[in-house]
Amino acid sequence: MASLPDPSLPEDTQERLTTLGELEDWLRTPMLALSGAWLALVVLELAWGESQLLETIGLAIWAVFLVEFLLRLALAPDKARFLRANWLSAIALVAPAFRLLRGFRVLRLARAARGLRLVRVVG
Repeated sequence: MASLPDPSLPEDTQERLTTLGELEDWLRTPMLALSGAWLALVVLELAWGESQLLETIGLAIWAVFLVEFLLRLALAPDKARFLRANWLSAIALVAPAFRLLRGFRVLRLARAARGLRLVRVVG
């Protein structure tokens, strides 16, 4: 469903909009299938509990969604309009990143505790 060219827009903007529309059309079915896989993964995690394998698969799926969103953002001629139209997607993609940052924070706290232990031993 690529949009028809708008003669009032510059040629490069028309080309970007056309490419963006073609990309969205091409990715619609694979991303929908990936959404279903992610939903099944969430159900499995709720039923079986957390596991490293399920977490890794979920992270890979999130990365694919993130790359797809960033690609569409890069192709969008008006980034602000794109973000306004896709604000919910942007929030949904940023939220899992906080989960990753939490893991990095734990690592920093462990390093700090080890440093304090070293200071105590040396002192």
